[in-house]
Amino acid sequence: MKRRILLHTCCAVCASACVERLRSEEIEPVLFFSNHNIAPKEEYDKRLEAARKLAKSRDVELIEDTYDHHSWLKTIEGFEDEPERGKRCERCFAYSLARTAQ
Repeated sequence: MKRRILLHTCCAVCASACVERLRSEEIEPVLFFSNHNIAPKEEYDKRLEAARKLAKSRDVELIEDTYDHHSWLKTIEGFEDEPERGKRCERCFAYSLARTAQ
């Protein structure tokens, strides 16, 4: 039996290379799509659909988190104007990885 790993998936493009690499190392990924930072909802849905297509084409399990942009906005409140790679990103990563761990 292969080892399995839950892989937080922000988009299909990034996940595709990860799926191949993990499988080459005898690790079976399970994709976890959880991206509450993406807005508007139409953009989120577009990325989710791409993740679904990837999962289907590569025969990989996909777990979909429930979209909750409001909760994410509360998490980054006060840090909205931070530059990329700043304090907002730290909060966003912590939020996303905590949901993945749950």
